[in-house]
Formats: sequence, C-alpha cells, structure tokens
Amino acid sequence: MKFFIPLILVICLVVGCNDGPNETSHPMFIKYRKALNSQKYPDAAEYLRRYLKVRPDSCAGHLAMATLCDEKFDDQLGAIYHYKQVLEIEPHSRQCKDVEEWLRNAEKRYYLKAKNKYNDPEDVAALQNTLYEAENMLKLAQNENRRQAVLVSERRQKIVQLEHELKMNAIEATDVSILKEQLRECNTMVNQLEVYRSTLTRSEKEKENRLQELREAMKGQNIIIEDFRAKLEISQKENQKSAQNLTELRQQLKETVEALAETSSELETLRVDSQKTTTKKPITKEDDHVKTTLPTQNKTVN
Repeated sequence: MKFFIPLILVICLVVGCNDGPNETSHPMFIKYRKALNSQKYPDAAEYLRRYLKVRPDSCAGHLAMATLCDEKFDDQLGAIYHYKQVLEIEPHSRQCKDVEEWLRNAEKRYYLKAKNKYNDPEDVAALQNTLYEAENMLKLAQNENRRQAVLVSERRQKIVQLEHELKMNAIEATDVSILKEQLRECNTMVNQLEVYRSTLTRSEKEKENRLQELREAMKGQNIIIEDFRAKLEISQKENQKSAQNLTELRQQLKETVEALAETSSELETLRVDSQKTTTKKPITKEDDHVKTTLPTQNKTVN
C-alpha cells in the first residue's frame, strides 16, 4: 500500500510543477512509465536516471526515483536524496508534508537497518562517518544539482530564444513566399498588359490607317466642295446678271407698255376725229385708206 500513495503524489506533482505536462511528455519519462507498468523496475530506474541528467530540476522525476529506491530497491539512502531534492525544488508545494513524512520514514528505516547491522560502537562510528560522508556528498550533489539547474534554465532561455528566432525566420520565410507569389502574379499581370498593349498598338495602327484614309477622303471631298463652291459663285454671279437683265427687260417692257398706251390713246383720238369727219363729209379714198389701216395698227398695239 505504501507504493500507491507516492505514485498518486507523483501524478499530482507532475500537474503542479513549473513545466506541467511537458515534463511527462519527455521520451525518457514515457519509457519509464511503460517499464514501470511492465514491472521492469531496473529499466524504469535507468530511464529515470537518463531523464534526470537532462532535467535535474524535475519534481516528478525525483519523486518517481525516490519511490523506486524506497519501495522496490530497498535503497533508503537514495530515496532520502531524491525526497530532499523534491523538497528543495518545490519547497512550497501542497504535497510537501507528505514528502517530508516519507523522508522521515525513509530515514528511520535507514537508521534501523544500520542499527541492526552495526551493533558495535566502532561500527556505529564508522556508520556515522559514512553518513557524514554521504551528507557531504549529498550537499555536493545538491550544489551540482543547483549548478545544473542554472545551466538548464540558461539552456531553456536559449531554447526559447532560438524558438523565437525560428518562428521569426518562419514568418520571414512565409513573407518571402508571399512576396514571391505576389511577384509571380505581378509578372503575370505584366505579361497580360504587354499582350493588351500590343493589341492596343495594333488597334491604334489600324485606327491611324483608317484615319489617314478618312483624311485622304476628306481631302477629295474638300476638292469637290471647292469646285461646287466655285461653280456656285459663278452661278450666283450669272444669276445676278440675269436678274439685272430681267430688271432691264422689265423696265423696257414697262416703257413699251407705256408707249403702247400713249399710242392707243392717240389712235383712239384719231378714231374719234375720223368718225367726226366721216359724218361731216363723204368718204374719200384717203378716208377709206385710213379705215383699212387703223384696225391693223390697233391689232399690232394690242
């Protein structure tokens, strides 16, 4: 039953440690769990040793190693070391009281085992010397552990920095790929514009040729219009001359009509006079001649 209580605490501490589930996702820790479930305890201890070399500040790793040493290998001295590591790494954890209790139990068991083994005072003194040396080695190991923890922290910061640089490089690479894609699109658009420009150039040339043809046709039309204009001016001049001639002819006709009217009045006067003369004297050949000639003149006047 003593084995299951620390195992539960291991799970709790894994959740409460600084790195959280990242600790237990390490390949060595995963192999440790598989070996533990398969009851291959030496293999599990070996995987934990490799893991603690990489992560010397892992609460879950030290607690699991302490449990193996205390419960499976009967190595109370190793369990004491790893329990103390847990308390040093997480001095304010909620499970510290349990770990302290397990540490005291491991120390008691180690003391009783040593007491039963070494009853001689000299042996006790030698054991005390061994304990003193072990404590000194433990302190050295703790100092080395602190130094390794500092190195691990620095390496973590370096890893974080490298990950940040990697992300920035990935972002820059993405930006470069986007720029390349945009460049390809721009090149495609340029090619399309070149084709469109060549099409427009051909169209402009056709329009210029058509415009030139229209200009030539306009020149011909302008020549024809100038000819018609000149003929129209000549015709207008001729019409003016005709109008003047017509006016003159009208004037002459008016004068002729007036002359005819005067002649008619004179003839009428002559006719009246001739009638008067006819009533007074017989008709002679001269009178007969006048009668025969007057109607002819009247007809001509009319």
